[in-house]
Amino acid sequence: MDVPDLETIKEWMGEYFHEHAGEFATALGLARAIRALRSSGRRAQGSRSERARGPRSVVLINANGSAAATETMTELARRTLRPEDGFFVHGVTAADGPRPSGASVDPRAAVPQVLAAALRARPDTTDAFVVSDFGDQAATELRAVLRVPVVGMGEAALLEASSARFGVAAGTPGLAESIAARIDALGLASRCTGIRVAGDGAEALVPDPGELRARWATAVTQCVDQDGARTVIVAGGEVAEGAGESLAVPLICPVAAACRRVRSLLG
Repeated sequence: MDVPDLETIKEWMGEYFHEHAGEFATALGLARAIRALRSSGRRAQGSRSERARGPRSVVLINANGSAAATETMTELARRTLRPEDGFFVHGVTAADGPRPSGASVDPRAAVPQVLAAALRARPDTTDAFVVSDFGDQAATELRAVLRVPVVGMGEAALLEASSARFGVAAGTPGLAESIAARIDALGLASRCTGIRVAGDGAEALVPDPGELRARWATAVTQCVDQDGARTVIVAGGEVAEGAGESLAVPLICPVAAACRRVRSLLG
């Protein structure tokens, strides 16, 4: 076997780096974000004990890159973590995160952006984080470096629903895949009756409230009548409110479930 000379090896290395530059950049950014968050996490405990007791600060991180979705989720969160109860909820958007669509998305695609968003939100002055993504992207990494509660929206909703046989109404096929993976990861497949999709792609996110409500209502009804669900997770936020008003089963909003979990952890 011929041994390549040094120049050939350099050429091969250059080609490999060029082909995988995005992966290297992501890994480098992820490492930097984790180091910065770890440093902030070490400072957090002392700074919280030193400042006067005031509203408890909760940061909601939207992983999908949509500022409009962040605003909607934040308003939903404030209905559970209310200012009059001593909570302040601030929503931040993971820059360049994957936008909502009907297509499948790498379940880890937004991890570096979520970590960076947490760093921008000043972890040293934050009492809890909510990762507002059903795949709970970066929740594990944040828990490893921060000394405050980090609640994943998907995990909170699924665990709350798992006391009964539950179904899930999802907005798009891509989201349904992410939800199925999270159910398997939490060991809840035997409790889930199935996932129903409210549309066949990105058009499920159309802004017509009447059409959206009708699609969600159909998906929720299928979960109950055809699959036998005793409770349904409606992974669609505000647009799905009232989707199952005529059904005698509880509906779970993932954002609200995550906020209930935060409230119980903070006391």
